[in-house]
Amino acid sequence: MDQRIDRCTTPRDYISDNLICAVCTDLLDPNTAVIIRPCFHMFCRLCLGRTFIGRVSMQKCPVCQSTYHIYLKRPSSQDSTRIRNTVLSLNTGNPPMFRILSKLIVACRNASNGCMWKGSIADDETHFAACVPECESQVCKNIVSELEACEIKCINLESELRADEIQWTEMETVVEACNIKFAEMESELGAYNMKCTAWRANWDCVKSNVIV
Repeated sequence: MDQRIDRCTTPRDYISDNLICAVCTDLLDPNTAVIIRPCFHMFCRLCLGRTFIGRVSMQKCPVCQSTYHIYLKRPSSQDSTRIRNTVLSLNTGNPPMFRILSKLIVACRNASNGCMWKGSIADDETHFAACVPECESQVCKNIVSELEACEIKCINLESELRADEIQWTEMETVVEACNIKFAEMESELGAYNMKCTAWRANWDCVKSNVIV
């Protein structure tokens, strides 16, 4: 499973636990991270959604069990109580933390396939959507070599099949000529048998005259 924390250039020991989602244990994406007020615990938006219990507006933080509210519409600035107890995007709810998180550098998830990009974690998804790296992995090279070998083998087989077809055609011609020759020989044999019969009749007649 691909995780941003594995691709981050900053060693894990130097990454604050506050920057990691407690549900999926991966680095937060500053573009989609949310923060719960008033406990200030941060999560991936989708991960927090998986912790919702029922379809009620009042939920509990997965970490500290603090109560917060889910609003279909953002509360007005005059309603300070509701703003203090709700879920906000990280950029709105804690801009300093958003800026700290955005400074983390991650490698492209296609790095093993040759992509050399490294950039802000905030640009990770945007880059990946447009990333078409040139695959340099040995596995892909082996697959390409095998495909080329298969293509050559197929060409050779096609050549052999064409040669076999030509040879088969020639053999059919030879067999047809043999059948014609056999028919001619049968005709000649029939004529020879007729001659032999006539000679035998003449010979019998000659013998009978000599005896008389």
